[in-house]
Amino acid sequence: MDLRNIPSTCTSHPVVVLSNKLSEISRRNVDEIRIYINLDDIPINAMEFFLSRYNYYIKELKNIDGKSVFIIARRGTE
Repeated sequence: MDLRNIPSTCTSHPVVVLSNKLSEISRRNVDEIRIYINLDDIPINAMEFFLSRYNYYIKELKNIDGKSVFIIARRGTE
């Protein structure tokens, strides 16, 4: 899921989209999620919090540029 180019309005902020998508994905029992985020919109500690609410953790984190990262999240515990 790519959350980098979502306009920041109150109903479509990347955090809102993330929360909705994680809820949907967790109901489908998906084991691994690949996510692109803009760190200005969703800091890593916030991403870890949202993932943990749905029993996911960050398995891999790669810096794309100064503002964006690529995350591989897995279901379960490290």
